[in-house]
Parts: sequence; structure tokens; C-alpha cells
Amino acid sequence: MTFQFSEGEADNFRFYLEKRTPVHSRSNSTLNRKRRAELIAKARERKRISTAVRHFFPLLEKYDTNLDGKINNQEFQNIYDHFSEEDRQALFGDLDGSNVVFKRLDKNGNGQVTFQEIIRYIEGRGLAVNQRYLGYKRQDVTSIVSYASSIFDTMLLNLKRLHMEYDDLGRTIGINTGHIETADFDLEEEDIIFLLDQGRNTTIDFLKMYAAKENEK
Repeated sequence: MTFQFSEGEADNFRFYLEKRTPVHSRSNSTLNRKRRAELIAKARERKRISTAVRHFFPLLEKYDTNLDGKINNQEFQNIYDHFSEEDRQALFGDLDGSNVVFKRLDKNGNGQVTFQEIIRYIEGRGLAVNQRYLGYKRQDVTSIVSYASSIFDTMLLNLKRLHMEYDDLGRTIGINTGHIETADFDLEEEDIIFLLDQGRNTTIDFLKMYAAKENEK
């Protein structure tokens, strides 16, 4: 069977299929340049947030004065005061002052911030654990269009789960369409050539793998 996935889509088996046939070359189309710029911007933002998180956790341990594994408002004030302005901006954005940030972290409003609440906040800022390897990520719904898009992506992901299991990988040609996503219809000639090359290279790699397995029998 054949299986298509882009770099911007969630996919159950993307990590395994990409290892078999990575993207060797790319087009210089308008669409690809746009997607590359978006990926670079997102990578830089993730790096900023990741650096801030690495600076944040040692402060949590240092200023948890009663060692109960929870942070109260006064403890958080100490942490915030020793957190650089650059790291504050990266991790907390435009939230102004420790009291405002503390209230955002303290989801249940009990006057204490737990480790789980902090992790949920950090994941919401774009460092979800599963996103790097499996493509799952938090979807920001800000309009009827983004809502419909999120529903559509969820439907596609569930359909893939219904019709493909791990044992199917050995008989699946997984074509990475790179920067070209499902709803990209206005493609330039370079994009079309790229898609054809990806399909051909992926099929060749699959046949080589299949032939090697047959020879081992």
C-alpha cells in the first residue's frame, strides 16, 4: 500500500517512514520558500522557549523553600525576580509581573503551582513531548476556519489509525510530500517535479528493502 504525509501533518508512523526514505532534495518554489521560512521561525521560537525552560527549572528547585514540591506566590516571586527579562519574554510572553504569571500557572486557583501545572503550561507554549517524533501538537483555534481545519486533521488522523497498524509498515510505501500539504492545490512545476521524485525514490527504497528481506529467506 502507499501512504502520503507532509512535514506539517500529524501521522502515526511518520517517524518510522521518514527513517526509511528522507527528503533528499527540495524545490525552490514559492510554496517551499514560504514553508521553510515558517519552519525556521518556529525552530527559533522553540529554541528560545527551551533555553528559558532550562533556566527555569533550577530556580524552581532553589526557591522551593519548604521543599514540598509546590510553589506558592512568595516563592514564585523569588523565582521571577531571578529570571532574566529575555527568559521571561520567551516563556511567559506579554504577561506582566509575577502575580499575573502565577495566576496563569495556578489553574485551579488554590494558591499553589504544581509541577504538572507547569508542564501543561510549557507544553502549551510549544514544547509538547510527542510533537517532535509523532507530529501531534496543540492546535490553536482562533476562528471558524481554524476550528474546521482542526476537525479535519483529527478525522484524517483517526482514519489512518483505523486502516493502518504497526505490522503494515513492512508492506507500506510511505511518501513524504515535504512542504506540500493536503490542501495545497496551486502548485508550481517545481513542486510537481518534487512530488514525482519523492514518489519514485520512496518506491525504489521500498523495493530494495523488500528484495533484501526476500533474499534473507
